[in-house]
Amino acid sequence: METLKPVRQDQLRELIAGFLQERLADKHDKVAPNDPKHAELRQQFDPPTWLAAAARRVGQLQAVTHSLKPLHPDAKGTNLYVVPSTLADLPLVGSHCLGQSFDLDVVGNAAALDVYKLLKLEHAGQSLL
Repeated sequence: METLKPVRQDQLRELIAGFLQERLADKHDKVAPNDPKHAELRQQFDPPTWLAAAARRVGQLQAVTHSLKPLHPDAKGTNLYVVPSTLADLPLVGSHCLGQSFDLDVVGNAAALDVYKLLKLEHAGQSLL
């Protein structure tokens, strides 16, 4: 495993802290200024606290390339993770045409979607995921 250089570590910390500050600001906007919940929210969005909770919640998400629910909310079946470039080359338009240019999606507990938003953040052209 590559050892991160101190500058890169600082940049990643800043990226994560900025993300958490935005999330905290959104929550603070919904709470009255004199509400004691402000201190609780600040603690909840402290990076070590939030990242520890995120590490527990990430297991509630599944990365997929082919999600079933957008087709119909009552659909029953299996979500898939299949890299499009590994699919058979067919004469029809399909997922195989995407090659290496495709976006991931996630399914699972909507309360854990903020974890995926964090993992989608990019630094130096690469997502945290």
